[in-house]
Amino acid sequence: MKQTEQEREHMEKRISFGAKVSILLRSLFIQAGWNYKGMISMGFGFALAPLARMLYKNDPAAYNAFLRRHLGFFNAHPYFASYALGAIVRLEEDIAAGKVSVDQEEHFKNALIGPLGALGDQLFWGVIRPAVFAFGVLGYYLYDDIKDQLTILLLLFILYNLPHLYIRIHGFWRGYRDGYKVCRILKMENFRFIKRAYMGLGLFCVGILAGLNAPFPPHVLPMEFLIFIVSIVTAAYLKVLKARTYFAMTIPILIALLLELITGNL
Repeated sequence: MKQTEQEREHMEKRISFGAKVSILLRSLFIQAGWNYKGMISMGFGFALAPLARMLYKNDPAAYNAFLRRHLGFFNAHPYFASYALGAIVRLEEDIAAGKVSVDQEEHFKNALIGPLGALGDQLFWGVIRPAVFAFGVLGYYLYDDIKDQLTILLLLFILYNLPHLYIRIHGFWRGYRDGYKVCRILKMENFRFIKRAYMGLGLFCVGILAGLNAPFPPHVLPMEFLIFIVSIVTAAYLKVLKARTYFAMTIPILIALLLELITGNL
């Protein structure tokens, strides 16, 4: 069956695999141009430059309009921004083919700011980074030899960048594939395996460190350790109840201080 002229024109608007890889690699520098006015928009526009050159190489006015609209305000977690980047590449192809309007794209892009920022902050800054830090502290505490410490450093690099690169690469290709529909997967429950794995790693490392540094002889449970356990359990319970973060931090501290005063250990 022969392709219609409209179908051929639409196919011409699709960029090459090499251009997609170039955009993905450029996205690694998406935060290099961070500023208060546009947040990560400069890096976002830089990543999309190969797309602009391919779609509008013979139309300087459209090329300039493309860059101007992507240099406006946009913010997201730098790793999760790849979901927006892939989806925008798909929508820009559709815009060039006359299937989607610029206003629709702008509305969609603005709607992604909140979910992408919240997901990245919760997963990376709230779970993965603290867990990897705890692993590093434990490794430094257990090993004195420089070779062992360098091995721990290498493991730190791997542990952090496994989810980091997965989110960047998966996000870009999933965003490109789904377009508008990428919003459906931007929920923490879709990343629960990563979250649980790193929460387990962090808790394991903190538990080992607490056991190694507990100032009590075998088979003896001092009051300080009991107060520590009560504080940790209280903080975990408040987080289960989805209390605000400062409640989960300050209330256990106040309980610990109160128990210390009552027992005379302060």
